[in-house]
Amino acid sequence: MQLSKMHSLKTDGFGEYNEVFEGAFPTWKDWFDRWKPGLFSKKDVEEIIDPDLLGRAKNYIEEKKYLLGTNQGYMLHGDITPDNIMIKDGKLSGIIDAADALSGDPMYDVARTHQAFLGSGWSNSFISSYGEIDRGRIKFYGIIISLWDIESKNKVCKTF
Repeated sequence: MQLSKMHSLKTDGFGEYNEVFEGAFPTWKDWFDRWKPGLFSKKDVEEIIDPDLLGRAKNYIEEKKYLLGTNQGYMLHGDITPDNIMIKDGKLSGIIDAADALSGDPMYDVARTHQAFLGSGWSNSFISSYGEIDRGRIKFYGIIISLWDIESKNKVCKTF
């Protein structure tokens, strides 16, 4: 899979790239901590998710935050979805739209991609073709990504 090849490219720093193509944060946890307050303090999230479930998610993330301790950043796409892959003659011919590219833990990108393909029939194919994965990290990032998505989509819905 092309994504696993991209994930083999080591980068300096973590998070969104700066002008010299380095991650803007010294650690992966620092990048995450910038986003973490939005997971639990937004009233928008509390309006959608049962408070007990939200509390359990918060506890889980706190228990597993050691998973953010990666010391090496890798190139991540940040938005591999069906809309951003090009298929020709049944084979991957390209990946487009690197607007969300960042440096970090490859399992974060795998979790985002896995969620993007859920229900499409491609999710299991994607996971099995990727190579070595850490399912614990995918679960951890999956919960975080789901909370971010709920919060951001709820904001968009309220603007209409």
